[in-house]
Amino acid sequence: MIGLVLAILMPLRVDPAESAFVELSSPETEAWVGETAELVIRVGVERSFAESALVQLFRRELELPVQVEAPWLEGMKEAIGGLPTRGGPTLALGETIVAFREQDAREVEGRTFRVLEVRLPVRLDAPGVRRLEAPTLRLAYATEFKDDLFNGRVPVDRQEAVIRGTPWSWTVRALPDEGRPPQFSGGIGSLSFRANVDRTAIDVGESLRLELEVTGDGNLDAIEAPPLEALADFHIYGIRKVSGDAKKTFVVDLAPLNTRVRSVPPIRFAYFDPQPPSGYRTIETAPIALEVRASGAEESLPGEPEAPSDLKAVPGVDDIFEIRSLTKRASSEPIRWSRWSITILLALPWLLGAVWIFGRSLMWRDWRDTSAARARRAARRFKRRIRHKWSVPDQVFADYLADRLGCSRASVIDPDLPQRLQKAGIDAAIAEDAERLCERLVGARYGGESVPGAKDAARAIVARLEEGFLRREARS
Repeated sequence: MIGLVLAILMPLRVDPAESAFVELSSPETEAWVGETAELVIRVGVERSFAESALVQLFRRELELPVQVEAPWLEGMKEAIGGLPTRGGPTLALGETIVAFREQDAREVEGRTFRVLEVRLPVRLDAPGVRRLEAPTLRLAYATEFKDDLFNGRVPVDRQEAVIRGTPWSWTVRALPDEGRPPQFSGGIGSLSFRANVDRTAIDVGESLRLELEVTGDGNLDAIEAPPLEALADFHIYGIRKVSGDAKKTFVVDLAPLNTRVRSVPPIRFAYFDPQPPSGYRTIETAPIALEVRASGAEESLPGEPEAPSDLKAVPGVDDIFEIRSLTKRASSEPIRWSRWSITILLALPWLLGAVWIFGRSLMWRDWRDTSAARARRAARRFKRRIRHKWSVPDQVFADYLADRLGCSRASVIDPDLPQRLQKAGIDAAIAEDAERLCERLVGARYGGESVPGAKDAARAIVARLEEGFLRREARS
């Protein structure tokens, strides 16, 4: 009690630079390019200084009223936003209030320091030296206080101090070129790879969803889809990336081309494992058996019965009377050509030539104007397909857009869709609505959900799009 009274009444002698610190560290000093390193931000404050001299920095009270600042924290907002805000002592990390983890106290020259730390992931994108500038620790303190009836202990000479920490750096090594497999798609870490499909019995040409899932400890966000040359017997409509907790999934929309397809073949995935002995690893998925049915039922024609061997033709009943031999006529009667027969024979080569030239002109016109013809048929084809009971709205709508834009269905599912529609003469508002509907329908199908009124929504958007396309065609 006497000590507390003296602390209130008597000025304190404190040196903030000796009473607090901030430092950086990491479990590793070297890493491979593309790896994610762990950065430890550690703060220490002498217990007696914290209890007797520290004052709040902000209106919002913090359990430990200090703020860690560094220019590189600006680029780590996403990682900082994922840190807990409760469950530990709170302090300011940049502009964010974060709960740090309490560590064992540190003794320095007979003084006891309270130590707290937080850990952040840092992606090492380029070979060389990745250096982080020294952070600073900002705090407010006072050496003299007064006792206020309403506000309690109030600082008389509030001061602020900035304490500079130490920098940190990693040596980042480039991945070796030697031994790099062609299937390498950027994965680094201890990874696993597996595949599954949404169903195993399908018709030829029917869409199938293949999920390729990468899990493990590594740079999952930077991994691209592996090469899919093993799927030569499938038509690939598109690939969609889905990131999740400690995994990354590539959703492949594909369809078998014929009934000879018996399985989804093994798909190879290559990655770099930094664990000793470091090097490239190649793994593959297990084959997935499929039952591929013909898209339409084929009628089997019954065989013709064999005629009995003892049957003989009866003249006048199942035979024809008086069939004269052609050889006999040729030898005994001269062939007589009429004037019309001769005219037709002479004109026939000219007629055939004209037909050939006309056919070639039609073929040339169709070849020159394939995209235009495809665009003109787009609305008619959409209306016919969307009426079908089993039609898939997102595929039918994507096919319509592909026909109108003269591209593949896979290239329609792209963030640039509104810009492409605007270049084709569609108003910006309609283009944005079309892109949102396409994204909503595709996302719902991949997520295993259904969109109420999907077909009606697609019909409404197509009607608005057709008005825009027709207006442009009328102007041109």
